[in-house]
Amino acid sequence: MPLAIGLIALVGAVLLLGSGITDASFADVLTGKAGQIFRENQTPATSSGSSSTAPSSGSPNTSTVNVPAGSLPALPYGTALTGAAAKVWAAAILKALSAPVTSANVSSLEDWFEHEGGGGQNNPLNTTLETSDVVATINSAGVRSYSTPAAGVAATAQTLLGSGYSAIVSALRAGTGLANAGGAVSSELSTWSGGGYSSL
Repeated sequence: MPLAIGLIALVGAVLLLGSGITDASFADVLTGKAGQIFRENQTPATSSGSSSTAPSSGSPNTSTVNVPAGSLPALPYGTALTGAAAKVWAAAILKALSAPVTSANVSSLEDWFEHEGGGGQNNPLNTTLETSDVVATINSAGVRSYSTPAAGVAATAQTLLGSGYSAIVSALRAGTGLANAGGAVSSELSTWSGGGYSSL
């Protein structure tokens, strides 16, 4: 029996070292957490090598959304995002959109999180984008739960960068936020919320 345990430990150690997972312990491998740690610490590759990787137009592309690795707290299903966690999530979404992290932008996203309330796991703006990281659909509107915080940020950015939200993205990229924006931003917020609100 001790020989079998030793062999299992040796195989696990070899797998851990050979996998390239550097932030996981042997216990993480045994409990199945190593894969999640590895996925959360990966940043999508870019074709140009530039640090600004969000597409400027056209269809969203998973490999072009830059999501900060490992810095986001998990957001459980049904939990409203507030406080320091909301600021971290706002900054991550802004970075994924290639928008500056200004106080106006962060405040706008915090207000937007509040309007959306608790929803999908790792999905503070309740996007409905289907990706390979979806773990559940939580309601009839199609709001998704995502496997990791990084997957939720990427899905949110991909949705905003897709068709229909160019005024919101432009306002955020200008650093001016969304409060009192009116016009096209109001129309896009109304579309996002299914007519539930048109301002933040």
